[in-house]
Amino acid sequence: MADVEERLKELDEQQKNLLKQSLMGFPEELVIKENQKINSNRAILMQRKAELEAKIEQTQQTAVDMNNIKLACEMVSQKLGSLTYENKRLVLEALDIKVWIKHNELTMEGSIPMPDDLSNLSVTSRCSG
Repeated sequence: MADVEERLKELDEQQKNLLKQSLMGFPEELVIKENQKINSNRAILMQRKAELEAKIEQTQQTAVDMNNIKLACEMVSQKLGSLTYENKRLVLEALDIKVWIKHNELTMEGSIPMPDDLSNLSVTSRCSG
């Protein structure tokens, strides 16, 4: 991101110098062509900057989502021991859990529905030996 910001500053300086050259009588076609090139480069850099900002936002959101996922997993694991077989089956259905067993390999896949705000929930850790 810093590289993009630095390059944008360089383009601003180039454009200022171009304006000075224009005022000093440089050929108009040359000035227009160079200005178009600078503006094209600026547009590319601004697009790159927007992409980087979006990736940063996505990374920050992923970190938040991971915290919510951990919280949801802790909540489920706390309650799992007290559920009946039928309730456990319902949990597996609700989480869309799929299990594949192939030789000595176990693969599980599922989804965790996430409420927008888990901040009002209290969670305590539980260890089993």
